[in-house]
Amino acid sequence: FADDLLWNEIFTKEFLSNATLENYACGSATTDNNLAQGKMSRNPNLILNYDIRANTKSPGVRQQINQYINSTTNKDNDFDNILYIIWSGTNNYYFNKTLTVLNTIESLIDCLNLLIKFGAQNLIIINEPPFDRFPAFRNKNETNQTKELYINHNNILNKKFNENYSPSNTK
Repeated sequence: FADDLLWNEIFTKEFLSNATLENYACGSATTDNNLAQGKMSRNPNLILNYDIRANTKSPGVRQQINQYINSTTNKDNDFDNILYIIWSGTNNYYFNKTLTVLNTIESLIDCLNLLIKFGAQNLIIINEPPFDRFPAFRNKNETNQTKELYINHNNILNKKFNENYSPSNTK
């Protein structure tokens, strides 16, 4: 999706130069394939390096986390020195227009809980950018609704995150 480094590669290079980056992210992924199934074929010209003519299904974040958990054991991990970053949500609204913000946020919380149960201690969850400016969401009739959607998403995410992971509930 880029001609150069992705944001996580730049972040690692600039701020975590001694770290090893393991990236399980996949383009067009949703929070969970059971809620919405992402597909990488909608803009084939943007992804020239992938053979996506067969409607390749993207694994959701939940599926990516399960893949990670199944590929390692928590004995192998020094959880004090591992940073997990999750940035997801926008594709849920694109691929399943019936999902509510609460459905998406609860799915993100479930993803965090999977990692915490596995042993993760250092987690960052990123708010959604103003996706009403994304070409896929720029429908003149829906721009205000889309703007409200990402604002509500971020507000509810912050509220639920604080409810579930307040300092009294975390280390």
